[in-house]
Amino acid sequence: IDSTDKGRFIIENFKLKDLNLETSLLLRPGNVLELSLWSLSAEEAYSGFTLPYLTMDLKNLPQRVNPNKNRLQIDRFKLRTGRSNLSGSANFDRMGLFDLLKRPKELEAEVQLDRGCTFDFYDCQYILGENFPAKGKIQLAGTAFINPKQILTRNLILGLGKNTLIAGKIDLFNYTQVKNLNLNADLQKSRISLGELQEILPLLGLPNFLKPVDQLELEGTIEGSLDDFFVDIGMDTDLGRIVADL
Repeated sequence: IDSTDKGRFIIENFKLKDLNLETSLLLRPGNVLELSLWSLSAEEAYSGFTLPYLTMDLKNLPQRVNPNKNRLQIDRFKLRTGRSNLSGSANFDRMGLFDLLKRPKELEAEVQLDRGCTFDFYDCQYILGENFPAKGKIQLAGTAFINPKQILTRNLILGLGKNTLIAGKIDLFNYTQVKNLNLNADLQKSRISLGELQEILPLLGLPNFLKPVDQLELEGTIEGSLDDFFVDIGMDTDLGRIVADL
């Protein structure tokens, strides 16, 4: 099943198709429920977004909502949309399960992704709009701390295409606003194809000294916007070694 571009995602149109619950349901002290959700599929017809498969183990489901204390814990999840395939664990601050569905733009979460996950940035467009600056599909693993204003990553492993493997941390600020997007990257030794990188980030402006370069290995820091950034890195390229502090 694939997603089609019919319009923006509207949560009120989100409909469950198939639901299979495990029989285990625990009530812990403090009126907290634990639930294993074995299999679920859903779709949102207006945008064409499909969720063919989702499993997860839910913990800390309070019977009464306290917006200051809620913390939804997902011990394990597997999620497949028409384009992405993710697995790992997650904690959502100040959100119950239904808050997460009703207010996705207010998301505050810590998400740990397993190796082998794939994500297509097309899925971001359903909620954040067509102007989201990243395009295409990536492979990724690591930890992300997400709120409406920023995404902070740790122990990130990011694969693009066949020739790009990035390791370290990449923090994104104002990620929902293309014109105000800023990044702060602290990269361990990484291998990058500039062609593949620009396919994912079409708005990325490369310094003139990098334009003749195809492949490079680098480590160091990058800060700024997509078209105006500062670098303090060492690079081994197919044209020789470059040390840049710009």
